[in-house]
Amino acid sequence: MLAVLLIAVLTTALVGPYFIDWSQHRAEVERQLSIALGRPVAVRGSIKAALLPTPYLKLGDLAVGGADGGAKLSCKEVRLELALAPLAHGEIHFTDAVFERPQIELQRGGDGAIQPPRLDLKVAPESVGLDTVALRDATIVVAGAGDSPSITINGLYLDAQADSLRGPFKGKGRAVGPSGAAVAFRFVTGVAKRGALPIKFTADLGASTPHAEFDGALNLGAAAFGYSGAALFSGVLVGADGAASTPWRVSGDLAANLDVAKLQKLEARLGEDERALTMEGSAEAHFGASPRLSVTLSAKELNVDALLREKGEEFAPPKRAYRTLVDILASAGIEHGPPLPVALKMDAPGIILGGDTLNDAALDASATPGAPITIGVQALAPGRSRLAASGDIEFGPAGHFTGALDARVGDVDRLRDWISEGDDDLHARLAAIVAVLPYRTASLAADVDLSETSLVARDLTLGLARSTLKGAIAWTRAIGADRDRLFVDLKTDSLDLDALPNLAAGGDYLHALDLSLALEAGAIHIARFGEGPVDSGSLALKLAKNGDEVTLDHLAIADLGGATIDANGALKPNERWLSVDVDAQRLREFALLVRRVAPGGLGQALVDRAGALSPARLTVNARSSGVAKDNVFAPDSLSIRGLVGATRVTAKLDRAADAGGKLVASVSFEAPEVSPLLRQFGLQASPVAGLGRGSISLRAQGDWSSGFDGEATASLAGADVAWHGHGLGGGDIAGGAMTLKAANTTPLLAVFGIVAPDASSGPSADLSGDMNWSSGEVRLSHLKGAAN
Repeated sequence: MLAVLLIAVLTTALVGPYFIDWSQHRAEVERQLSIALGRPVAVRGSIKAALLPTPYLKLGDLAVGGADGGAKLSCKEVRLELALAPLAHGEIHFTDAVFERPQIELQRGGDGAIQPPRLDLKVAPESVGLDTVALRDATIVVAGAGDSPSITINGLYLDAQADSLRGPFKGKGRAVGPSGAAVAFRFVTGVAKRGALPIKFTADLGASTPHAEFDGALNLGAAAFGYSGAALFSGVLVGADGAASTPWRVSGDLAANLDVAKLQKLEARLGEDERALTMEGSAEAHFGASPRLSVTLSAKELNVDALLREKGEEFAPPKRAYRTLVDILASAGIEHGPPLPVALKMDAPGIILGGDTLNDAALDASATPGAPITIGVQALAPGRSRLAASGDIEFGPAGHFTGALDARVGDVDRLRDWISEGDDDLHARLAAIVAVLPYRTASLAADVDLSETSLVARDLTLGLARSTLKGAIAWTRAIGADRDRLFVDLKTDSLDLDALPNLAAGGDYLHALDLSLALEAGAIHIARFGEGPVDSGSLALKLAKNGDEVTLDHLAIADLGGATIDANGALKPNERWLSVDVDAQRLREFALLVRRVAPGGLGQALVDRAGALSPARLTVNARSSGVAKDNVFAPDSLSIRGLVGATRVTAKLDRAADAGGKLVASVSFEAPEVSPLLRQFGLQASPVAGLGRGSISLRAQGDWSSGFDGEATASLAGADVAWHGHGLGGGDIAGGAMTLKAANTTPLLAVFGIVAPDASSGPSADLSGDMNWSSGEVRLSHLKGAAN
């Protein structure tokens, strides 16, 4: 508009004398132009005018305004050419008006508001028309506000026509926007009346980038300069693969000036019309000292499934919705930060996604240039879940969320199935975790750093069943040849669970997982443990798994059914070792724990004989080298010392160099009563006291694969038993020759319930035969000798 006013003023000069040396009258020209425009004008270059052969006026290095703090126009050169014929009728008709490299500078007031140019259409006579008016390589500069830099629009080219200086006008042009994008525009206007100019304006940033349409009026008054009328913005969002695209459209009633723009009756649509998501609301943008954009949107229902589902699908998996959101923000360039601060509020009572509904969903987001997006989001999700998060989110190749997360889940299985719909890998991972932790309800509150490949949760409060644990968790997803990694460090006053974690249910996932686990509990209550509940005192556990290596740094359980256990050990491909201290009045709960953690024959045998082995105070150290076979811990070195019941146990096993590398073992059991000793070996012995002492000693040599050759001696209720033979590795079967000598066999027979313990003196015995021990049963055969 400054260009149009300048033409109006220069018209006066064109109808004046054409043979005057205008450069000699520079001051007068500047004065007259300043009076006409109401703004200071300076012509620092040459001034030329001519009537023949073509009437023209040329001004070099022109400057308008600026000194008074308002808008400023500067131009390298202005050239105006006139048609001769209209001059005979008192009309002025420009055939060509060209402004070379003009620059328009818009200033800000003390409040940071952009000052509009001072326009007065009274100086624009209707008798002046324009065939063409052109701006060549123009620049518009909007002064910065506060710490914000100035806004510059470069490369502006305009070609326009005007029937008169009051309109109508029409034209087209192009420019380079603030972000470097090419802008093409067209416009057509009516005739200016009462300070208002009707206008239709369209602008495009390219085939897949926003298109804008305005149909309203420009108010040209300095006090109320601005636009009012309809506005429509539209475009398409291109997918990450560059193939799929989603159309979008925003429309409403716009009232805007150089300080603020308000879009009322806003309607936003995403997607094709029949499948589109539609929201309503308003938007407001400020361009002053604190530029910002705020948007408020709401919808009764958002059917995301309808928008994103593919042919043949009934619904779209949640993962696709996340990918689409990332693509939308990438297409909009949001991951690099918006050009001005943006605040967005959205709410939707219902969102249909993944064949289910999220209820009472709400989003509160804000973003500033060069900074992450700050969000607050909440929703009621499938599985009777309440999800809430607040923090910063960054998009792009290393996108992640950092902030507070609060999740409460009433049906873990249902939420797992919904989240992992369409993602078999994620479903398998979540299923393995849920199988290990078989709890229907859970809660989590923590400060998290969450991405597609990792989760870090600090200041964590984790609810499992009736337990509340605090600490930290970190998980990293496997990339390439790496493994999934899980770090857990948790503490609780009371570990109150329905059942222990089922580590065996993790299957291949836990086998391929690297783990660091630290757990402390002031007390333990397990509702379902073996045949009933179990309670204990404190628990401390520190365990690590790296590849095929498992290290038990520390396990301490106090008062587990009357037992206190301290253990550490390691399982490595070529080395396994375990050290355990047990101090127990009752071993049953400890035996159930062993069977739960390491199911097998040894664990079951410990459960079956827990009563006979109690109380116990033992120190066990075992070590094995070489490759394990069938995951059996067959030690190369073993030492056991202590008491089981009233039996004193001493055992030692080592690989001896002088025995060809074979294992050499020695074991001794000494008990004040023979019956409890035999029951500890799984034999059916009568619980009768006063039948005499019992002791068993064993020496053996061999290995775990081929078995052991050995000899044993026992003193049982006055009878001396000797055996020598062979036992298979693992001790399930042993067989060999035995001898029995007793001056009085009555106490021994009473131990097995054959005679009454108060029977008179029985016969002596000197017997030999074969004895086999299998699955806790002793069989005697080929007996011979004498009994008197």
